[in-house]
Amino acid sequence: MRPPRLPDWHYGRGTTVLVTIITKDRRPLFGRIESDVVLLSSEGLIVHQCLTDIPDHFDVQMHAKIVMPEHVHALFTILSTPNPFRTERDFGVLVPGTLPVIVRSFKSASTRMIRKQNPGYRKLTIWQSSYHDRLVEPASIDRVARYILDNPRNYHRG
Repeated sequence: MRPPRLPDWHYGRGTTVLVTIITKDRRPLFGRIESDVVLLSSEGLIVHQCLTDIPDHFDVQMHAKIVMPEHVHALFTILSTPNPFRTERDFGVLVPGTLPVIVRSFKSASTRMIRKQNPGYRKLTIWQSSYHDRLVEPASIDRVARYILDNPRNYHRG
């Protein structure tokens, strides 16, 4: 099995990335699509708020985001990390401000808030253990942002 991250990329300052995070077993926990519009459930509203709050906790510029019934997309640029000379894999620990820390914090916060709101979810795993990422060149940011925002329209079209 290939490692999910590029081995020589720091995923820190200056990285623009499209991140896709999928629910465990692709369960549609966050809402449904009707007439090409996402109708968020209460869980989906929590996830949307957690995505919206990422720039309040990390030095990132959020270009686009969307919550779909069983996944989320976020396109952002990491503007700075506390120590630009360390990488995410230094000393076997996660480095603050890098992509793995941002994703881990988002997943943790959204899971905690969903479980607090709905005690029936206390034992339910919300997210798949990993996530997908794709580095995005500056010239492609607008095109990728359009892809994200068009996601509801293309949802059932394969």
